[in-house]
Amino acid sequence: MFRHVFVTKALSAIRTFRKSLCDDKNDDDDGVSVRVPRFEIYSHTDIKAMDFLTKMSNTINWLLNTSTKRIGVPPDLEGGISDAPIEGEAMITRILLHQARRTPFGSVPYHELLWFCEDKRLIDGAMGHGIALLQRVHDGVGVVSPISHGFRERNDQITAIGKGNNVIQLPLNVDGNHWCGVVVDLRPKRWEILRRVQVLLNDFYKELYQLLHVKLETKSRQPDTSSCGVTVLMFFECKISGIALPITHAPPCMRFLRMRYLSKCMP
Repeated sequence: MFRHVFVTKALSAIRTFRKSLCDDKNDDDDGVSVRVPRFEIYSHTDIKAMDFLTKMSNTINWLLNTSTKRIGVPPDLEGGISDAPIEGEAMITRILLHQARRTPFGSVPYHELLWFCEDKRLIDGAMGHGIALLQRVHDGVGVVSPISHGFRERNDQITAIGKGNNVIQLPLNVDGNHWCGVVVDLRPKRWEILRRVQVLLNDFYKELYQLLHVKLETKSRQPDTSSCGVTVLMFFECKISGIALPITHAPPCMRFLRMRYLSKCMP
């Protein structure tokens, strides 16, 4: 099997042929293939498998080369979420990327966990795994799923948020490129917001927003533009567990958290 870089021309040829058919349907199993000289015929499904193999190889290398013993537990987290993640060698044996986990957001494939590696920005599936993890390990914690926006009646939307939960996690993907987080604590009846998203909250959840006290978290800062998702997960966990939120997040702290959430989200 070739790595993805070696079949880019074949993939380009398949796409060009599809466009010439003037067919808007984009089906990976439509039978369109390309012959690679000296080798064999490859379909689009074969090439996707090669791309997947490349990502998996990169993930394994990252896991093996990222030692939590060398990074250590960040000092700001020693009083709370200080449990160390599993080492890379042991983690590889638990990867079941062809399966999926049922979450409040639907069935999320395990291969989406690959986005926790290196310095990637977390996609929706990776965030879904992290948020579902926090709900599983803490009692009385709910999640605002996008499916609640599909309820016809406004009262049904509010009931879905507050029913049977003391703390609610609300992830917001702003403009499709930045993660923000809101924790709705129904015990003291207040919102705790990471990043300034008051306008969105007032628009989506006007009734709750006007009833509860709003507290902005302005001291915590992420170290780079790609760590917003990991920062939001840490914000959720600190608020749910009653842990002080670290003010600064050095790169070693982000690597520790990425390894930690990746290991805990695995089956």
